[in-house]
Amino acid sequence: MTVIRRINCAKIEDISGFYDVIAKKLSFPEWFGRNLDALYDLLGDVGRDTKLVIRGFDRFAEKLGEKGEALKGVLEDAAKENPCLEVVFK
Repeated sequence: MTVIRRINCAKIEDISGFYDVIAKKLSFPEWFGRNLDALYDLLGDVGRDTKLVIRGFDRFAEKLGEKGEALKGVLEDAAKENPCLEVVFK
């Protein structure tokens, strides 16, 4: 059974807020490093079938500039590498 976790980026102001939300939604450990490398590592460790549905990401990424593009790349790459993780942008 796939677990579905939803993130609404319209309610997130910055990358720090995104880290807060994704850490809570995916039950990351307290020691989560709150950077793109740490995010990629923890997404790679998702061991249960998980679908991450991210709404409003394009507008959020635009607000972040280059960091938004990098964030999208990390999310997509982690989903390609981890067969238990699916990331859907809406």
